[in-house]
Amino acid sequence: MTATLEVTSLLNEFDEATKWLATKHGTAFDIELWERMRLILTPPTWSYLDEAAGALRNPASLPATKAEEYSKALMGYRSNLESALNGIWSAVAVAATMSVQAGKSNPAQERNSLEMLAEVLGATSARDQMLEQLERIAKDAKSGVPLVLDPALPTQSYLAMLTAVEESANVVRKQSPKTASEVAQQSGSFYEEWFAQFYFGRGPQIDALWPFLAWAMDALPLGLRKINPLRMTIAEWNQANLEQQTHRQKVISLERLGFRRDAERLAEQAQSDDLIRAMLQSIRKRGYEKASVILVASPESLTGTWLPSENIACQIILAPSTAVPFIPMPKLENLKYLLVEGSDSAAVDGIMSGLVDRPSARIALFGAVPSPPNTRFPYPYIDSPLSLDDLVERLDAKPASDWDPKLAPQQRS
Repeated sequence: MTATLEVTSLLNEFDEATKWLATKHGTAFDIELWERMRLILTPPTWSYLDEAAGALRNPASLPATKAEEYSKALMGYRSNLESALNGIWSAVAVAATMSVQAGKSNPAQERNSLEMLAEVLGATSARDQMLEQLERIAKDAKSGVPLVLDPALPTQSYLAMLTAVEESANVVRKQSPKTASEVAQQSGSFYEEWFAQFYFGRGPQIDALWPFLAWAMDALPLGLRKINPLRMTIAEWNQANLEQQTHRQKVISLERLGFRRDAERLAEQAQSDDLIRAMLQSIRKRGYEKASVILVASPESLTGTWLPSENIACQIILAPSTAVPFIPMPKLENLKYLLVEGSDSAAVDGIMSGLVDRPSARIALFGAVPSPPNTRFPYPYIDSPLSLDDLVERLDAKPASDWDPKLAPQQRS
C-alpha cells in the first residue's frame, strides 16, 4: 500500500514536533513525563507513535490493518494532546513560577520543579481529582496569562500546541518572584491548616502554590524537606528532630517519628495551639507506639527511602564512616531493638565496639547482602528489609534461641 496525503501530513506533523521536543531535552517540555503525570490520556503513548511513524514511512510491506491502526494512533494522540493542553499549561506554569521563585529561571530548574509537582500529584489516585488539584495549585501561577491557540487552524498540529504552551510559559518567566516574607507567612499558614486537618483525619491535599514556592526557595516551614509531609522519610524527620526547633516543630517531628508518648507530653504544654490540640486528639484516638527502636544506619543506607511506621517509633543514628572511640546511645522508653546496619564485617565490628551505654534491648544486624557479615558479635541478621515494619516483623518471627547469648555465631540462623 502507499501512504495517503492525510497520513503523510500526520507524519510531517509528528516529525516537526519530535525535532522541536529534542531541543527541549531536560526541560519541563517532556511529553513522556506529562504522560507519567497522567496529564495526557494513554494509550497510545508518544513512544508508540515513534514506532508507528517509523513503520508508516515504509508502508509497502505494512499490512493494511496495521497501517490503519498506526494512523489512528497518530490522530488519536493529537486529539488527546489537545484535550490535555489546559492541564499541561497548568503544570508548566507552576514549574516556571517555581523556577522564577528560586532565582534560577533555567530549563533544568523547571524540570526539577515539574518532577516535584509530579511527586505531589502522584499521591492523588483518581485522575479527575488530580487535575482539579493541579488547577487549584496553578491558579495563581497562570493568572492573567492565557493559553492562546491559533483560531485560524481548524485542527491544531502537535507543534502548534506545544509552542503555544512555550509562549505562555515565556510570559510567566518574566514575572517577579514573591517576597521571602510573604512566602514564609503564606506557606506557614498553609501547613498549619494542613497538619490540623491531617490530625483531625480529614485527608488534606496540597492544593495551593505557596508550598511549591517555599520548596523552590529551600524554605519549607516546620523542618519539612518535602512538599507533601507524608512523603518525608524517617531519616528526614530524624534530621528535622535534631535541628533547632520551635515547640510546634519539635512536637510534630516526634509524632511523625512515632514517639507519640513524648509528643503528647510536649503538646500538653501548648494546648492553646489549634494544631497541637488536633494532634493531641489524634494521639489519644490512635494510642501510643507499640515499641521503639534505635537504628544505626550506614552512610549508604537501605533506610533512606523508608517512611515512618504507625506502630514502631524510630530514632536513627548515622554510623560514622571511620572508626570512632564511642557512639553515644539515646535513652528511649519501651525500647525493643537496637538495629545495626552493615554488610561489611569490619565496619559492623567497629560500630559495635564503639557503642557506649548500650541499652538493654535485643540487638540485631541488617544489610543488603543475603548472608550476615562474619563479625565478632553473634547477633541475628535480616537481609534486605523493605521497611521498618518489615524489619521488625521479621525479627519478631525469629525463635527465642536466636537471642540466646550463649549460642555461638555459627549456630545462628
